Amino acid sequence: MRTPSHVVVLLVAMVLAVVAASWLVARPPAIVMPGIVTGIPGLSAHERSTAASDSSCIECHGDVVAKHRASPHGRTLARIDAGAATTLATARRDDDALGRFIERDSSAWFEHTQRVAPLPVQWLFGSGMQARTPVTTWLDPDGRTVMLEHALSWYPPGFLDATLGTEAMQSRGGLAACGKLLDPETTRACFGCHASLVPARDGRIDEGAVVVGVGCVRCHPGGHLHATAMTRGGTDQAAGEWKRLSPLESIRACGECHRRDDQLPPEDIRPDNTLIVRFAPVGLAQSACFTRQSDHRFDCLTCHDPHGAATRRAAATTERCVGCHGDASSSRKCSSAPLTSDCTTCHMPAVEVQPHLSFTDHWIRIRPATRSHPGE
Repeated sequence: MRTPSHVVVLLVAMVLAVVAASWLVARPPAIVMPGIVTGIPGLSAHERSTAASDSSCIECHGDVVAKHRASPHGRTLARIDAGAATTLATARRDDDALGRFIERDSSAWFEHTQRVAPLPVQWLFGSGMQARTPVTTWLDPDGRTVMLEHALSWYPPGFLDATLGTEAMQSRGGLAACGKLLDPETTRACFGCHASLVPARDGRIDEGAVVVGVGCVRCHPGGHLHATAMTRGGTDQAAGEWKRLSPLESIRACGECHRRDDQLPPEDIRPDNTLIVRFAPVGLAQSACFTRQSDHRFDCLTCHDPHGAATRRAAATTERCVGCHGDASSSRKCSSAPLTSDCTTCHMPAVEVQPHLSFTDHWIRIRPATRSHPGE
């Protein structure tokens, strides 16, 4: 026989279960975008590699594929070859305090006074628009792939300087003086955002089978199924259609690699923290242009062609702003400059996070005229 206290506990449990179930039903659907692509079920290794490449997209979307391959996204990862080795070895640098790169047998090697033997360099991370960071990989005692993000990076137009976030490495000794040591999980995450396919087993990356660059499959999951259906005369169009995503889902999908606003501690998201300018979706999510959007959809794709390089033309960016703020119904009109001026100069300035490296601040807002950039 149940006591009154047992009955009360049972009733409370039932109420909590109902509330939890209603909360789960009310939650918006999860964003289904690709993470680290290690394989596609049901396909052979060759088929997986083909599906992750852009070859199946060329027949119908040749112009888009060609433009994308030449874009920063398409060039965000590269294997070291003779040309890259020469570029690193001949790049200008102020001194050898952080080490230096040398070319040997068409390969790149890194030398540092804290090491007896040079380190081989296998990869370059980054498109070169902002920087390219050399990376050395090897296997840990458990056979898992780990990597060293070198403390010395290449910056355009052709010089070497400190990699962002590795300033403290200069005071360390041994291997840690050469750069940032990353564990197997972080190593795979880094490759996952710079490649379209990262085959791995038990933590060991098959580096020879990595499909470099952010290709079609990274943003259009299921693209190989779409290509197969179209080849057979079908009408399947469900290759990761971004139009189905809400603006928040859209910028968070970009944020899978560029960082999402919900991945940062709330106390870090503040105007005086200039470091978050590296993470465009984070700043964009705080902007009134984004939070108050109504008739005009606003997300990353409003201003950026996902298949090409970000525009550097002031007229193009101003056109996007005037599209919302230039009509008669707009409640926000600039009182300091005409609508033909470059809006980004005041509202989205470039912020220098370290010498030779600046990022556009995507937290669109009105800044005090006395500040040259947030945080000053």
